[in-house]
Amino acid sequence: MKCPACRREAGLENICPRCGLELTALMELHAKYGHNLRTGINKLKNENFREAYAFFQKAYRMENTEKAQKGLAASLAGMGYYKKAAELLLKNLRKVDGNRAE
Repeated sequence: MKCPACRREAGLENICPRCGLELTALMELHAKYGHNLRTGINKLKNENFREAYAFFQKAYRMENTEKAQKGLAASLAGMGYYKKAAELLLKNLRKVDGNRAE
């Protein structure tokens, strides 16, 4: 985990060794994000797509990551919302490529 103030790798320490910033709250948030992501993946594996969607949505709101976005798209596709899943994936491709997909 990187310190948001100085961007130094802090590892598992509660206080950044460089700038002294308290990182406990961020570590707790990151742990909750990881839990929601892992639970969403397990729900997908068990084909509980609605529950998976809820967990991926929580994870995506905590940390706007590509993993959470892909999980949202997979759960949407599992529920039969293929167009919404494709739009979500295209949104990510636009960020990476910088071009508009048409």
